[in-house]
Amino acid sequence: MAQEEPWTLSEPLPLPDLSLNLVEDTADAADFLDWLNARTRPVAVDTETKGLDWWRPDFTRLVQFGDTAGGWALDARQWRGPITEALDHLRVSDTPVVFHNAKFDMHALESDGFPVPAWRNVHDTAVQHHLLDNLSRHGLKAIAGGLYGPKATFGERVLKDEMRLNKWTWATVPTDCPALWQYGVLDTCLTALLHSRPEFRKVREHPVYEREMAAMAVYYRAERRGMTVDVARAQLLRDQWSQEAAALHGTLSAAGIENPNSNAQITQVLKAAGWLPDLFTPTGEAQLDKKVLRALEATYPGVATPLLRYKQLTKWIATYLDPFADSGGTVHPSIHLLGARTGRMSVSTPPLQQLPRDANIRSCVVPHADDERLYAADYDGQELRLMAHYSEDPALLRTFTEDLDPHTFAASLCYSKEMPEVTKAERSMAKNTVYARLYGGGPAKIAETAGVSESEIRQFLNVYAQEFPYVDQFISTVERTGAQRLSDEGTAYVRSHAGRKVATEPDGLYRLVNYLIQGSAKDVLTRCTIDLDLAGLSDYIVVPVHDEILFSLPEAEGPALVKEIADVMTDRTSFRVPLTVGADGPLQNWGEKYE
Repeated sequence: MAQEEPWTLSEPLPLPDLSLNLVEDTADAADFLDWLNARTRPVAVDTETKGLDWWRPDFTRLVQFGDTAGGWALDARQWRGPITEALDHLRVSDTPVVFHNAKFDMHALESDGFPVPAWRNVHDTAVQHHLLDNLSRHGLKAIAGGLYGPKATFGERVLKDEMRLNKWTWATVPTDCPALWQYGVLDTCLTALLHSRPEFRKVREHPVYEREMAAMAVYYRAERRGMTVDVARAQLLRDQWSQEAAALHGTLSAAGIENPNSNAQITQVLKAAGWLPDLFTPTGEAQLDKKVLRALEATYPGVATPLLRYKQLTKWIATYLDPFADSGGTVHPSIHLLGARTGRMSVSTPPLQQLPRDANIRSCVVPHADDERLYAADYDGQELRLMAHYSEDPALLRTFTEDLDPHTFAASLCYSKEMPEVTKAERSMAKNTVYARLYGGGPAKIAETAGVSESEIRQFLNVYAQEFPYVDQFISTVERTGAQRLSDEGTAYVRSHAGRKVATEPDGLYRLVNYLIQGSAKDVLTRCTIDLDLAGLSDYIVVPVHDEILFSLPEAEGPALVKEIADVMTDRTSFRVPLTVGADGPLQNWGEKYE
């Protein structure tokens, strides 16, 4: 597709005078409905809720409606009728409705029984802003504060002060508290103002925005269905790991560490054993992250080894097993379509991107129904295939056109061996080194990650550059182009396959190759999500994780459906090499894939 000028944010504007209103009686309710029915432009909608767990009953406390001139707030219980009438009007009239983080507010409304707009009429200023500026924070107040000045965030500060003074939470602050309802109405006005800005409008005119919103509708439904978990399995695993963590705590306590989360105690014990720290935090304390502790295992195994395991277990219990065990059988992960700077999707509550690759925790995830089975559809070496496409390196292209294992093939060339003679360690070295190079790592960083000498890595990279010469040329070209754009336009960036602008900081030119590859991989996943929806297959989706999508399919139809899914996800025409998909299943739990 033809390249266009980069999207840029226009100059800040003063915040206009806004009319902020609360419905307190029937006359106010009538005035609100008259106001709403007179709207001919997009209406912004927002909710104030008890927290983040939108699936809980009676979750929504206030519903706000607004535009660029003002708006209204209504108590969700007291004024349920007018809220329902207003939302019905927006739906029937096909009025464009603007949210900031649409999925959350749509969930809050729908879960409490309110009608919600059709997704074809929904807009999201958080998505628009990410497409404009992937580097900045995408919270409404952060954006509005930068574009409309401190008046845009004043209400937030007032509300926080009131809540702190009165010891209120989001669940207990009175809905008629002026600080709360004015804060809420202002949010709708800010959302409408952002939506009306010319640069935001320009983003909406680009096909990439339409695709993001279409995929958002698919994952909204996946979030509502949730992820089914085996509660008994989660409770059993939690009990086992809690007992192991308690035993490790005893071991650490005997060594003088009563609180394994106290760096001061750990430092004191290690120093008494002869440790001289050489890395420090900004506050001057000895650095004791996972990397440091792993390095200390060889010298101080009695402290470092049980400490690492204790921290690992307690983190896994709190992050995954507690939510699973207490879920009642269903968890509702939050799927962030533009979760990373590159635009890659991420998942939170729980953070499934950070799941350990072993089977234990994943074995708690089961099909939606007894007569269904799980299938995991995963792209085959997607990032290296995209590297082959963009670099046009003949040897790398050959890897995929001849269906060779890319890491074994690279190792065979770099170690001058036939492919069957490549050892597991050599393949692992090739894989880790190539990916680290792709992610912008230098020889020292790659050596540290791989656990080998820097000279060995340099030798490998020299041979790799000879065997795959276009790869280094491609990396240099991307960085050089980024530097030129930084000089000419003030921003270093790449364009993803779909045309998204993906920028990095001025000192982050080495990240641009990774941003291009991962940004384009995100485009592929968005496209395949829409294609799955068009094929009637998207409502089988459980959750996307990295380049994998987990499905729950009817047992009898599973083999045929997963073949259709893999065919839909596979892309044989958009790139110089096919992006193929493999599928694992049928699985009685997700962990079976990793056993």
